[in-house]
Amino acid sequence: MSDQITAFHVTSDEEDTESLRKTWAEQVEKPARAAKTAVPRLEIVKSPYRQIYEPILKFVRKMEKANKDRLIAVIIPELVEPYWYEHLLHNLHGPGLRARLFLEGERRTVVITTPWYLPGE
Repeated sequence: MSDQITAFHVTSDEEDTESLRKTWAEQVEKPARAAKTAVPRLEIVKSPYRQIYEPILKFVRKMEKANKDRLIAVIIPELVEPYWYEHLLHNLHGPGLRARLFLEGERRTVVITTPWYLPGE
């Protein structure tokens, strides 16, 4: 795996941004430094009106242009719900983003979907 890892977060809430930065420093940066490995970078983009696709697609295009000789892996977490009907309420953005990346991305962009389990579920 590459040592150039960037986590990308889209938000419309300033308080959410500060909380995420604190959590990232404590739970990601600190352990990475202690293990003497590359520290993943966190990039947060504020998006009005909860627009999610465009900021992500713009970031992926920027990464594709800046890294012409590398594969770009986009990992999309998919919330695993305990009941089938809850899946209909929460997993709407992942499939749409995946489709847009396949249609608009370059051949060097790999889309990976991974299950995401909430604690206590």
